[in-house]
Amino acid sequence: MTAPTTSRKSTTPAKLLLDRALVVGTLVLPFVVYVLSLPEGVTFADGADFASAAVNLGVPHSSGYPLFTLLGHFATTLLPWMSAARAVALVCVLCSTLTLAVGLHLLALLGVRRWIAAAILLAYAFTVETWVQARTVEVYGLHTLLVALVLLHLLRWLEDHEDRRLLLVSWLLGFSFTNHLTTALLFPTLAVVFFLHWHHRRSFAATADLLVRCTARIGPPLLLYLYLPLTASFPDGRKFCWGDPRTVENFLRQVSGIDFLRLYTSDEPHSAWLRLLEFINYQYDQFYFPGAFFAALGILHLVLRRPLVVLLLALFYLTQVLYTAVYQIQDIHGYYLPLLLLFALAAGTGVEWLLRVRIPLAVRNNRWMGALFVGLLFVYPGYLLYSNRFVAYVGNRAESFSRIAWRNLPPGGLDLNGKSELLFPMWYQTYHVEPRIDRAVLSTDFLVCCSWYRDFLRRTLPTLDLPSEEELEGRYLELFDDVILPNARHFTFHSSGFITRPYHPDWVFVNQGLLSRILPREEATGRVRPTNLIASVFPSHGIEVQLRDRTEWIFPDVATRFRPGETAYCVIQWQHQRLHRTEWRWFGPAGNLVSAESREIPTAEQLSFSVLELTGRRASLPGTWRIEILIDGELQAEVGFEVEEASP
Repeated sequence: MTAPTTSRKSTTPAKLLLDRALVVGTLVLPFVVYVLSLPEGVTFADGADFASAAVNLGVPHSSGYPLFTLLGHFATTLLPWMSAARAVALVCVLCSTLTLAVGLHLLALLGVRRWIAAAILLAYAFTVETWVQARTVEVYGLHTLLVALVLLHLLRWLEDHEDRRLLLVSWLLGFSFTNHLTTALLFPTLAVVFFLHWHHRRSFAATADLLVRCTARIGPPLLLYLYLPLTASFPDGRKFCWGDPRTVENFLRQVSGIDFLRLYTSDEPHSAWLRLLEFINYQYDQFYFPGAFFAALGILHLVLRRPLVVLLLALFYLTQVLYTAVYQIQDIHGYYLPLLLLFALAAGTGVEWLLRVRIPLAVRNNRWMGALFVGLLFVYPGYLLYSNRFVAYVGNRAESFSRIAWRNLPPGGLDLNGKSELLFPMWYQTYHVEPRIDRAVLSTDFLVCCSWYRDFLRRTLPTLDLPSEEELEGRYLELFDDVILPNARHFTFHSSGFITRPYHPDWVFVNQGLLSRILPREEATGRVRPTNLIASVFPSHGIEVQLRDRTEWIFPDVATRFRPGETAYCVIQWQHQRLHRTEWRWFGPAGNLVSAESREIPTAEQLSFSVLELTGRRASLPGTWRIEILIDGELQAEVGFEVEEASP
C-alpha cells in the first residue's frame, strides 16, 4: 500500500524518490524487526489458544474470532515448515505493518509531511504495546488495521461526501465484527457521520436509504461466524472447540462471551477513575514526554483547524477509553492499541504544526537547523527501538515450559491447570505439538463452571469418571470429591500451574520440577516437609519476585525433598521494569558450587527458571542443598532443599 503525497513539490524526481524511500523504510524496518523478534513457539496466555485453533481449525475462546482463525489457518497451510505459532504470528506481523501503511494515509489527510509521518509512525511501531502485539499471536493487530481503515474512509468522506466510502466502511465493519466485538465502539462515531450526511444532503430519505444499504453490507461478512458451528460439527481428537457452538444456545453464549466473562473477568471491585488514570499513565509510558508533548500540540491544532476531524476521532477515542475503564478484564492492554495509533496521529499533526507555524521563520529556513530537527525526530523512534528491545523476549519461556511439563506428564497422568497463562501453552502441546491419548491437561476452571467442557471430556476421555449433569443440578462440581477422589485408582494427578492451595488437607503437592504431583499425604511420607515458612525462592513453582513492591512468597505443603534422577527447577515469576542480570547458584551439601547460570532477564519475561538434573555425580551427593539467586550482583534470595540417598 503506497501512501498519497501531501504536496505537489514532492513530485520532482529527487523528492519523489525520497518520498518512496520513506514509505519503504516506514514499512520494511518495523517488519524486519518484528520478524526477527518472533518467538520460536507459543507465548503465555491467549496466543497459544489462537495458534491451536488456527492449525487444527478449532474454535478459540469467545467470541470465536473466525476471521483471525481462518487467516491463521491459511498461514499454517502456506508455511508448513514453520511452527504453527510462528506462522500465525506472521499474520500479526503483516497486520501491524499494514496498519503503518494506513497510518501514512491518515497523516497525509491531516496535512503531515511524509518525513514527519515516517518518524512518528516508526515511534508508534516500536512502542512496547505495538511491538508486543505485532510479534505474538493475538487479534489486536488485525483489529487495529480494520479500525484504521474505517477511520481512513470516514475522514475521506468528510472531504468528498461520496456515499461509496460509507458503503465500503460497512464492509469493513462487517469483517471487523468477525474479529473483535469492540468494533461496536465505532457506532457513536458512525451516528455522527450519518447526522452529517443528513445535514449535507438535507434529505432524510437519502440518508435513510444510505443507512439501509450500509446495514445490508455489514451482514454478509458476519456469515463467517457460521464457521464456529460448522467446524464444531466435525470433531476429532486434536480439535478443541470452545463452548461447543453446535446448538443455537451454545453459539450465542460463545459469540457473546458469557462463559469467558464469567471465567476471566476480575471479580475485584475497581474504580473506573483509577483504571482511567492507569490508561493515561500507560499511554504516556508508550511514547514518553516527546510523544505526549507533540500529541497535545496536535490536538490543539486540530481543534482549531479541523473540528469535524477532531469530533470523529475524539468520539471513538473517548468511547474506547470509557469502555476500557469499566471493563473488568485482566489483560486490558491490547484494547489500547487503536488508541495508541490515534495518539500517534495527533503527535504527527503536532510536529507538523510546530515546524510549519510555531518555529520562527529564520530558524525554519536555516539548513543546519532543519537537519538538526530531522535528525532529532528520527532519534526518537531509534531510542524507543533500543529501550524496548526486551520485547523480543516477551513470553518466550512458555514454549520450553509447556514442552517440558507435557513430556514429563506420565501415561495416565492428568494435569489440573487453573491458570490460563500456562493452560493455553499446555493445550498447544496437547492438541498440536505432541498429541497423546494416554494423558491430558484439564482446566480446573472449566471443570467447575462449564457443562460443555465436561461433555467434551466425557467424549474424548471416556475413562474419566465425572458426575452427570443431572447429579450436578443445583451445585458446582467439587474438584476433589468429584474428580480427584473417584479417579485416583486410574489416573495420577499433577499440576503444571502455580499451586494456590491444597485440594484437600490430607493431600499434598510433591515437587517434581515444572510438574508437581498431587497425592495423599501418607504416600508422600519422607518426601514432604510441610512448612509455612515464607521464603524467597523455592525449587518448584511458587516463587514471585516483584522488584517494584519487593513481594516474595512460596506456597506451604509442597515437597522440598528430591530423589536421585529427578529434576529441580527454580522458577521465578517476575514483575519488573528493566533488564536484570540474574544468576542462579546451586550448592551441594558440602557448600561446593555444583552449577551456575547467569543471563540478562528482560522486563516482560514472565517466568524465568534454572534447571538442575540430579543425575550422575550429583545424585551421589545426598543431604541439604541450597540455591542462591543474585539479581544485578546482589543476593536476593536463598533457600535449602533435601536430596535423598540413592536407592541401593
